[in-house]
Amino acid sequence: MKVCVYGLDFDGTICDTGRLKKKYLWDKYGIQISLWQANRTTLTSQGILTDTQYNQMVEYISSKQSTLNCPPLAGVYKSIKSLSEKGIVYIITGRNGKGFSTAVEWMHKRGLDEFVEGYITSNKIKDKLGICCQRNITHLIDDDPGHFKDMNPQVKAILMQTGLEQTPPDNGVIHVNCWEEAMKHL
Repeated sequence: MKVCVYGLDFDGTICDTGRLKKKYLWDKYGIQISLWQANRTTLTSQGILTDTQYNQMVEYISSKQSTLNCPPLAGVYKSIKSLSEKGIVYIITGRNGKGFSTAVEWMHKRGLDEFVEGYITSNKIKDKLGICCQRNITHLIDDDPGHFKDMNPQVKAILMQTGLEQTPPDNGVIHVNCWEEAMKHL
């Protein structure tokens, strides 16, 4: 029997930084977005932010004060615990440096790190599906559609877009709105 290995994104998938991004954009630029838009691919490809503006927002979001005060997404504790009982769980995040260590601290303070085998930064590689294939990760759950452009049949892909009411066209990616829906596919 093949062991399931789960790769979970941190921002917007475990930690509810999408709401923080939404508030940041409103406060700084007067831009209102839906939660499902709070990712690099959507914000930059739709011309809502430049790469520089997105990186400045990420720097703010990744700060210790911002991250540690952010709540988890609904159902995340129960879901990660359940996934750890079915297989192995890794956190794959684009964060590095202090932002990375703050994400680990956030997980620890909420008792989630006991269910996690390890943490992987995708900051330099940017190809989360490639990381999954290299490390035999069988499932990737992320909130950024950009990570699922080049689908790989080795990895079951789940795109979690909070607040998205219409499911985008099927490209082999399972679209969900919350952890409860994601768990139905796992």
